[in-house]
Amino acid sequence: MERMSEVVSGTNYNQIQHFISESPWDANKLKELIALKVSKLFAKVAIVYLIIDESSHLKKGDKSVGVALQYSGMVGKTDNCQVAVYGALSAETQ
Repeated sequence: MERMSEVVSGTNYNQIQHFISESPWDANKLKELIALKVSKLFAKVAIVYLIIDESSHLKKGDKSVGVALQYSGMVGKTDNCQVAVYGALSAETQ
C-alpha cells in the first residue's frame, strides 16, 4: 500500500490502508467492470490467450506474507521463499 500511495495522487498511506481494509467497496462489481473493459478491448481479436505463470521469490526472513519453506522452481529445490501466481492476457494480431 505504500507504493500505491506514492502513485495515486491526492492520497496518503492511511487513506489507502482504510480503503483496502475498512471501506465497504464491492470487489465483485470491480471485477465485472474490469471483465467488461477487457471484453471490449479484445472484441475484434479472434484469439486471446490467458497466460498463467507461477514464480517464486527467495526470501531471507519471515516477515513478508506467504514466506515459508516451500518448493522454489527458480532454484529447483525447497527453500525459504514466496510463491506467486501471475496472470496475463495476450492476443494474436495481424
